[in-house]
Amino acid sequence: MTGESRIPASLQRWRLRAEDKELDFEFEVLSAQFNRRGRYALRLSVENPLLGDSGDSVRLRTGDGGSVPTSTGTTDTVLQGHLGEICAFQRKKFIFTLPRGYCKNDKNHDVRLRIEALHCPGTPLRRKRVGEAFFAIYPRPDQPRVKLLAGRDEDWYRYSAVLALLRAGSLVYEGYEEVWG
Repeated sequence: MTGESRIPASLQRWRLRAEDKELDFEFEVLSAQFNRRGRYALRLSVENPLLGDSGDSVRLRTGDGGSVPTSTGTTDTVLQGHLGEICAFQRKKFIFTLPRGYCKNDKNHDVRLRIEALHCPGTPLRRKRVGEAFFAIYPRPDQPRVKLLAGRDEDWYRYSAVLALLRAGSLVYEGYEEVWG
């Protein structure tokens, strides 16, 4: 027998299986700091890079209102007046509803969140992508562990950290909080 942790037989029927559930992935942008002064927004997209049209069945809820059929949402635009300033967004909470079967434990169903920093010098048509990061949604390669006995309205896990966006131009870091329920 290997050193794997095992779930007792009495709890096997309660084991969570992501592919059997419609899942809400909640992501909240806490703050951001950029390397240059200017106006910025963040674009968040749930995607599976292995499957084309992977976002077609995803729905998004924001603090603004109801659910819309899209896998992409954008924060409001913030102005960073000086380099030491920490920017906070008004539109910062995004809840992506992933349909049943979207998260499967196989080699074709890796789900991630793409976060793009957009420089917004004026009109929306002039937005330029200046930074990008990826966050693994499913499968989760690291902590926290999923709470196997989560109740119906209980989160599977909650995780907060700092996420670094690689430069396509000029972003330093991004703070966020993530919740699965």
